[in-house]
Amino acid sequence: MAFDTNHGAVFGFIAIHAGDPARTKAFYSRVLGWEELPDAPVGPDGFFMKRPGGENPEATILGADDTGGVPVGQWITQIAVDDIRAVAARCVEMGGEIVAEIQPVSDDDPGLMCRIRDPEGAVLGLIQVAKA
Repeated sequence: MAFDTNHGAVFGFIAIHAGDPARTKAFYSRVLGWEELPDAPVGPDGFFMKRPGGENPEATILGADDTGGVPVGQWITQIAVDDIRAVAARCVEMGGEIVAEIQPVSDDDPGLMCRIRDPEGAVLGLIQVAKA
């Protein structure tokens, strides 16, 4: 996964926690034409989805086991940042909170992710892609 964060925070992708990830995958595959990104595991029951012919994920469908502050069935935007720790610290300084602590993306991906909540209550995902 590659995001150009040379100019600060950029839109990464969207994610949804689903009670039935396989059913949700089938729904969006049929409705929007999304395809599963092969060889890109997302936990035990998750999927990376891409548009037809695309190479990078557009969306992630996750299970409902650890929602990181986001209700099941609600989409969340993921923003790619250069320094996730600095962005999370600024969030807290500005009156927001961290609702899912900074953690590795997965066992196979050394990138980092977390979720923050702004002072109005909106939850936003942050992702820092590991540098090659």
